[in-house]
Amino acid sequence: MGPQGQITGSYRKRKPTIEGAHLAGTSVGIFDTEWGKVGVMICFDIENADIFDETLSHQPFLLLNPTWIPRPNLVKRPTDSMSISIWRNASETMSRQFEHICASTHMTIVRCDPPFPYALGSSQIIGPNSTIYAGCMTQTHLSAFIPLPLNHFAANLVPPSVPTHSSLNTIMRGPERERTDPKDKVGNRYVVRRFAGHTAPLLHVNLLDPIMKAITTSTDSTIKIWNVNTTECVSTVKLAAPALRTHISIQDRNSFWTTSIDSTVSLWDANKLASSYTLDGAQVLAFADSEDAAMLYCASKDGKIRVLDPRAKSGYVSEFGDESETPALSVVTAHSHIYAAQNNTIKVWDPRNPLTSLSCVIGHDRHSSAITTLRRINSRHNHDQMLVSISDDTLCLWKLINSSSIPRIPIAHITSGTALIDALSLDESHLFTASAKHGNIDLYHYDTPTTPTTAPATPTLLHRCTIHSEPGLRGIGSNNKERIYTWGTSEPTWRMFFFSLDR
Repeated sequence: MGPQGQITGSYRKRKPTIEGAHLAGTSVGIFDTEWGKVGVMICFDIENADIFDETLSHQPFLLLNPTWIPRPNLVKRPTDSMSISIWRNASETMSRQFEHICASTHMTIVRCDPPFPYALGSSQIIGPNSTIYAGCMTQTHLSAFIPLPLNHFAANLVPPSVPTHSSLNTIMRGPERERTDPKDKVGNRYVVRRFAGHTAPLLHVNLLDPIMKAITTSTDSTIKIWNVNTTECVSTVKLAAPALRTHISIQDRNSFWTTSIDSTVSLWDANKLASSYTLDGAQVLAFADSEDAAMLYCASKDGKIRVLDPRAKSGYVSEFGDESETPALSVVTAHSHIYAAQNNTIKVWDPRNPLTSLSCVIGHDRHSSAITTLRRINSRHNHDQMLVSISDDTLCLWKLINSSSIPRIPIAHITSGTALIDALSLDESHLFTASAKHGNIDLYHYDTPTTPTTAPATPTLLHRCTIHSEPGLRGIGSNNKERIYTWGTSEPTWRMFFFSLDR
């Protein structure tokens, strides 16, 4: 169909999989658009060498492949390991067959296969630089492709010789990067899973890693538990008021804390999705565990940080801070200190000397607006820890050496101008940042200095991809090197991206 809804062309499947089932087509499926040539090959046509070569000779920049791959009898339920293995093998068989062609011709193939239980669900996008799988082991539809990070792999989607429409070019621009697997030029592969079930925008997402479950809270005043492997919502509970955020218990990874807008703090059993303890008081904005997991620090809206003993379940045992001060929007612990983000400063407390004494204030000369997020990064190779502080347009990376050394100068500094909301570090040299304004996730490389820093370095931007273009990101999280999850500012759904950082 053309821009005005008129029929501009048609294509009939040329290679019936069952002889006599329908009338076979005789003409190639190539259509001229203002962006270039678009090809169509239905189902088994794409695996017929003569038909494929004829279509490829017209040099389409985009090849659409609607198909229906019958579900094998072995695939009984989408949760079975056998079913998932068959789905992955079918998806990878398709991608490995065509990835080198896409890389050499700068073409992108979009394959749409109905989901389980109607078919195998081998939907995917094979681009010049990356392959993206859609998590179709559960009911989904083509719109699952719309929010994917096209920028990440579409640098060569349109050949330089083809004039590009300005709006399309805006969506698909991105840095050039060749596939990096020397064996078969596979490059980056993603599996994308979309989780739908809430009826209003999400507020927070967290992951219970050992049992592969996720927790989500929403403005619809519900908490949901999800099976990460199947995207299935396994349990839901309705609250009196929306829960603003969740916090996974260090002592027991099967339990978590929530803070709600009605000023209650609750401890939940993730297996039963039942509350085992509720505490009334000032509204809590952020949680942080003590390093020995014996205490839970709660940054409250009234400006104080309260201390809770999770085992005693007898209320707050102490508090510190000043009610006249601006509330701490984020709090972390590192090297026996408590770091709290208040206004454009990081206040450092030493609970050993005593709890009410303030050790120092850092960051005020680096952030021009309120610090909204603090993240602690643990080194895998030594006892060093990193602290990331984020304000609207600035990110600072601080090296925390020991309990007696408080950093005054960050080792790295990023000025973004894109409304930063969060950052993740999945190893000692790479940092992901998330932008609320543009829905971008940026990947930076930084070096950790071995000597005291005199001036912060500027990390190198390696890559940028757009996850939620409209109206942007609300949050981002991760639990290991190969999984990132995101949620938008006004969407009732959230997404999980599986990737390999070293590729």
